[in-house]
Amino acid sequence: MKNTLNVGILGCGRISSTYYDCFSRGIEGIKLSSVSDLIESKSKKFVRRFDCNYYQDSKSFINDNEIDAVIILTESGNHYRDAKLALNNGKHVITEKPACLIPNQITTLGKLAKKNNLMYATIYQNRFNPALRKTKEIVEKGLLGNVHMISARVRWCRQQDYYEDGWHGTWKMDGGVVSQQAIHHLDALQWISGGVKKVVSHSSNQINKLEAEDTNISLLEFNNGSVGTFEATTSVRPMDYDAEISIFGSEGYIVVGGLSMNKIINLKSSKINDSKQIKRDFSENVKHGYGVSHPRILDETLKKLKEGKIEAPINYLEAKKSVLLMNAIYESSETKKWVNLNSKNKFNKLGR
Repeated sequence: MKNTLNVGILGCGRISSTYYDCFSRGIEGIKLSSVSDLIESKSKKFVRRFDCNYYQDSKSFINDNEIDAVIILTESGNHYRDAKLALNNGKHVITEKPACLIPNQITTLGKLAKKNNLMYATIYQNRFNPALRKTKEIVEKGLLGNVHMISARVRWCRQQDYYEDGWHGTWKMDGGVVSQQAIHHLDALQWISGGVKKVVSHSSNQINKLEAEDTNISLLEFNNGSVGTFEATTSVRPMDYDAEISIFGSEGYIVVGGLSMNKIINLKSSKINDSKQIKRDFSENVKHGYGVSHPRILDETLKKLKEGKIEAPINYLEAKKSVLLMNAIYESSETKKWVNLNSKNKFNKLGR
């Protein structure tokens, strides 16, 4: 076990500020040793704050022998390329969601990591929200009875300039609200429900102009026989409104809301006597849709690496589930038909 684990960040765009805050807190035994971005000005605050190396060229960054683990924050369409390069160069990989846009690419990377005895982890920070963790526990213990309806919605704001950076909203590099913002909520649906069986979907652009979609509405049938709806949009104005998941069973219901599924809004069940206390104990305030759980998942992931463990808190098989669902939603939106989920779901327009 190394005394210090050296970490590099590849990509210093919008989400990197969250990781800046994480490393500013300090993580015992972890050092941010290098950052890389094509635009040097984006990396300057990291270099000043952490006295780390800067690379403009990603290949030179990956070839830095001092780096033990790479956090990939590049465009979604480049995740596969960047993760593969890092794994082939002996680096552990932690990547922002979605792991890749194409499901089979995730499988390839997971197998490559295993072959090279490396970690391949994906960041779905909302799984570390106390409200969502408690919800999963309540469902699994049967405290809502037999679940028969599960729904999720994310109603956020992205102004037109968000889609004018050359990659956001494009099929090749990103997709739309389903793959960029609502992938977290698809992950929560899959994680808590036990899986989606099939989906029928409709996508459109209500306000924003982009190649993909700013709005999606889907009907879902789950593996357990329950049904539900999925609603996602970035057409809310003038600011983010909410992100919510609702679960209804034969004995009660739970609703988790807030900007990032961070509060238990409502809980009623014939099998639960302390609903008010649970709502208080497992809810927290957040300032934006990223929530406050990035430090939690990053700390656990890096702690495992520091201890010499390579099993990721969220492994590639788990990360792949929401990407399969995402691709099925896009396929259904185009064909206007129900699409069954299986290991071969892939929307041909998406990714590279």
